[in-house]
Amino acid sequence: MVFCDIHREWGRSAFEDSPFPIAKKHLEEKGYKIITAQEAAEIVMMSGPAQLAARRGTFVSEGVIHLNKRQGYLTRKSLVMLNLTKACKQCPLFVQKKQVDEVLQDSVKFSINQPYIPIKRFNEDPITVFLFGQQARNYSDFLSDQGVRKMPLPLSLDGAGSCYGNARFPAAAQLWLDNNARDEFGRYYGLLVPSGLQSIYDNYASFRGIHYYKK
Repeated sequence: MVFCDIHREWGRSAFEDSPFPIAKKHLEEKGYKIITAQEAAEIVMMSGPAQLAARRGTFVSEGVIHLNKRQGYLTRKSLVMLNLTKACKQCPLFVQKKQVDEVLQDSVKFSINQPYIPIKRFNEDPITVFLFGQQARNYSDFLSDQGVRKMPLPLSLDGAGSCYGNARFPAAAQLWLDNNARDEFGRYYGLLVPSGLQSIYDNYASFRGIHYYKK
């Protein structure tokens, strides 16, 4: 079931807790598009750190390409979205080099060698600029106000369980903004940061959409 929890003059936002393809279908039937990472950050800042939007992880429209267990790319176009029927049968989605090349035109590389991004570098780090765009600096200020100093990047498949443990490469996943991240001291801070390990088969995964009113 789709739950609309945000109403503003510009539009509305809603979420559903269902497996990926079901939630995507239901949201789109209600007129919502799948939210981007930047839009998710905007909603979190607008709603405040104690509100539901900031405390629930969500899939976003961007994709993840794992070249191996230690590095890969975040992509504007998601190969999971483009191959959803196949992705629902294969976890994670094994893709061909030609498919990868098609989505790398708008992408940013990540590596396990960069486990954190300092908050003060959000407006200059390629990953956070790619994800949060014009809101990168504002989101860094917002996180800093909550006492966050570093944003973890749990994108490596090292130690990942379930189907990711036997992945063939290159492998595609859907980008998940995690609400259970820990800071460098092991403390939960419950605000949205990117992770590539959430399965699209998870019955408890959340999927948020956004609908803008026509001007």
